[in-house]
Amino acid sequence: MLYLLLNYSKKSGYDSYLGKVIRAKSEKEARKIANEDTGTECKIWENSKITSCEKIKSVGTSKVILSDFYNG
Repeated sequence: MLYLLLNYSKKSGYDSYLGKVIRAKSEKEARKIANEDTGTECKIWENSKITSCEKIKSVGTSKVILSDFYNG
């Protein structure tokens, strides 16, 4: 299953992840994988108050799933 995770934290600034697409078996696993892939950024992806995580279809027309760039 594919999951779309979005960061709504007001503390997000330059050089931070605002979104990710993760392949996982559950939302819990997707959030864990997102946290493991943050580098030096704090581990925010398991906090549902400032992030969202929703299933997205893995079949369909060819298209960009996520393009979220904020570099400083």
